[in-house]
Amino acid sequence: MGLYTFQRQFRTVSSEGYEIREDNQRIGRVDLHFAMENVYATIVLEIELEESEVAQIIEEIDDNLVVTASVKREDLNVWVYQGREVGFYTDEFLNEEFGDEEELGDELDPAEDAPSVR
Repeated sequence: MGLYTFQRQFRTVSSEGYEIREDNQRIGRVDLHFAMENVYATIVLEIELEESEVAQIIEEIDDNLVVTASVKREDLNVWVYQGREVGFYTDEFLNEEFGDEEELGDELDPAEDAPSVR
């Protein structure tokens, strides 16, 4: 068994998202996107790791998550970031905190002030 474990958070037709855990503690997450012949992964680590440890995580993702998916895999392309979770937002939360979608959309729409494209 590998050093890291993966707890699935979501699954769609062409993507999956997992928490990355070490000793039952979350240390990051990985989102996998399955294209025709390539698999794209985005890893966000919440702790600082040596490059060899990052390579071990990638290897375990490839061996335990990518290989088990029923897609053809020519190449695995991986982006790795280090950061922390700021929050998890849903429509319901945003509507309760900031008003309905129309009001929120008006506040956040930068296209309103942009010149029109012809």
